[in-house]
Amino acid sequence: MRVYRRQRRETDRSTHPFVKFLSNEMARQRATLTDVAERSGVCVKTIGQWRAGGRTPKLRDIEAVVNVLGYEIRLAARQEGNSDRHS
Repeated sequence: MRVYRRQRRETDRSTHPFVKFLSNEMARQRATLTDVAERSGVCVKTIGQWRAGGRTPKLRDIEAVVNVLGYEIRLAARQEGNSDRHS
């Protein structure tokens, strides 16, 4: 019988910028993954998948997590010429 194992994704190639911020901020605040998950209502497994590059965070989850870390999401109008996408 053959056993197949999933190959791990390279974290750097698929890591969302928010996930890098999250990891750095959690370390700075000495917050554990379990603590952030419990306080934000986002599953530990979900946050773990973000960090492993296996899942892209949803806006509602990002908002919940940043609130726990003492931040909020604000929208600002882009200045002309600073667009990443073409219309």
